[in-house]
Amino acid sequence: MRLRWGRKNNPHLISLFNMRLAHIIFLLSALLLFIPTLTAPYLAHLGHENLSELNYRLYATACHQRPERSFHVYGHKMAVCARCFGVYLGMALGALLYPLVWRRGDMPSRWIILAALTPLALDGGTQLLGLRESTNWLRAATGLLFGAAVPYYLIPAFEAVLRELKPFYTPP
Repeated sequence: MRLRWGRKNNPHLISLFNMRLAHIIFLLSALLLFIPTLTAPYLAHLGHENLSELNYRLYATACHQRPERSFHVYGHKMAVCARCFGVYLGMALGALLYPLVWRRGDMPSRWIILAALTPLALDGGTQLLGLRESTNWLRAATGLLFGAAVPYYLIPAFEAVLRELKPFYTPP
């Protein structure tokens, strides 16, 4: 099907715009979630305790931040535990790779997200039950695997929401 770029309200052009907009918004959101996990220990290292503490407090609502389950940078623990760090890093990397890996606008099979969640659930679950103690690298790896799968579900869902909204962009 040929796109007619000069026509107003071309549904294919609007759909393409919404798909790119959904990707850009998700990518920026993922980066805004990930970057402060690194800046918190760096700011503490530089002596900016107030700014560093702000980062720690913001992430405290979503993460337990236990020092023994966190990576340390410059002698300070990161703003999140190793598993959350892996999830945030995975979401950022998955969003960066999304246009290269997934060209269709639909969601992958739900089995893929379940497969990505399984190692995280097994690692966290067996540790929670006291069957074994996990390592920070394993926590980060299982979080990364799950986080990398998330954009392939949330970006198409967000694009579908944008599609349902009244188009606020009219091509020239």
